[in-house]
Amino acid sequence: MTQVRQICSLPLGDWPLADRSALERALAPDDDGSGEYGQAAHLRAATIVSYTQTYGQFLDFLGRNNTLFEAEGPGDRTTPQRVTAWRKENKARGLAPTTRRQMLRNLGAVLRLLVPERDWRFVTRPGGISLKRAIRGMPKPVIVRESPRSWSACVGCIVRALSLRTAPENGVRFGMRPYSRSCFPGPHGCAAFGR
Repeated sequence: MTQVRQICSLPLGDWPLADRSALERALAPDDDGSGEYGQAAHLRAATIVSYTQTYGQFLDFLGRNNTLFEAEGPGDRTTPQRVTAWRKENKARGLAPTTRRQMLRNLGAVLRLLVPERDWRFVTRPGGISLKRAIRGMPKPVIVRESPRSWSACVGCIVRALSLRTAPENGVRFGMRPYSRSCFPGPHGCAAFGR
């Protein structure tokens, strides 16, 4: 019997050394006042958590497929073929299209922080097209609730509205002026409403 391993995000402590040091450089604050700080120093903590979680999921995928090598850096490890295989796995897992698109955006963003000199467009524009076109979403289901109560209320409103138009005394009672022939231009006048 084969044991199925749960898909998770590789914790930061288990990342390869090159990836951890690249992330530390990106998160480096301006401690000495020199104006030099990492590219991710301005990001909110929640954003960094989201980026590292997504990158950890990518690293976990590579580890499960025996393609996570300590000797490779983040720039060498992230190839178009591996990203495509990760995309296919996420689709097979049944993740929503919006989730899969956001994971690729996060992966591209964290890679730009880890290896800023490299072009990572193949992550966020697979095949040279936008993520929205590459990973199409499904239309949201429309639920139509038909309750007899709502239909009867709607019909009641229509009947009341028509009775205001056909009975001038109702219009006066509700503070409206009664309709006259001049209210309805054309040859039919008020006769269009049965008078």
